[in-house]
Amino acid sequence: MSEVDRLRDSNNEMQQDMAKCRERECELLSFTQMLTEKNVSVQSQLSATEARLRQSEADLTLVSVSCVYYFRYWFIMNYLCWPTVSAWTAQYVNFLTTVL
Repeated sequence: MSEVDRLRDSNNEMQQDMAKCRERECELLSFTQMLTEKNVSVQSQLSATEARLRQSEADLTLVSVSCVYYFRYWFIMNYLCWPTVSAWTAQYVNFLTTVL
């Protein structure tokens, strides 16, 4: 085999390697694009979920504060009217079952 033939074979191998590299590069670019789109979607869902969580926490805080104030009002208004501890216990249990 002559030097020219050996160089041609080497050149052909390099061209085949380059074609494989370009094919692999296209596959990787496609995969990267898919991952990027999925990441954007997941981040969007995360932001929406975090916003719902913050709203739920705010609602829970408002409900908790309202319950505390309602209970204080209820306790003060009703405690003065109850003649016995057993009546108070029954009223308290009724209150808890209506609130919870």
